[in-house]
Amino acid sequence: MAIQSSGPISKGDLQTEFGGSNPISISEYYRGGIYVPDNAGNIAVPLSGAIKMSDFYGAAASSAFVLTVTEGTDINGNTQIDGYTWSPLTGSRSPTSYLGYPILSANVTRLTIKSNGSTNFKLQFGEDGSGYPTASLFTSIDVEGGGNLLASNASVTLGIFTWLIDGSVTTAWPTWDGTGTRTVTINE
Repeated sequence: MAIQSSGPISKGDLQTEFGGSNPISISEYYRGGIYVPDNAGNIAVPLSGAIKMSDFYGAAASSAFVLTVTEGTDINGNTQIDGYTWSPLTGSRSPTSYLGYPILSANVTRLTIKSNGSTNFKLQFGEDGSGYPTASLFTSIDVEGGGNLLASNASVTLGIFTWLIDGSVTTAWPTWDGTGTRTVTINE
């Protein structure tokens, strides 16, 4: 449960949400420290420096980030991409970044070169100024019309998370068909 989004917040509220010991000191509750996770839901909580109770509005011990994908379709040779991709620009996504990393694609890619072609789900991030994200960026994603995919099961190269999708994961992947809007929930 998150800290409320308005009104007074007490140190006790912080301890209830994030843990900690008595006596309670607000300096224990920097984002990325012992108690407050460094994630998108807690972005208003500073990493260091001046900190005030209102920085904690909406902060939570755990959170999820929801990406909305308006699908488009790109067919390039024997590959069909349904979802959002930046090159060539197909579909759209909102928001456009996650923890400072630009979101470059979220799509289902079908290779149809053979009758037993493969299907992948891809989530791609750009650099944030200090490098590309790694598999530790999140724990899993929930893909509307697909299923739950663990970050530890992804192939990760230069910010591109790729999951090979087969019948053992779900049979619902064909619902990503280049039309409509889908959500991808990143579980931190």
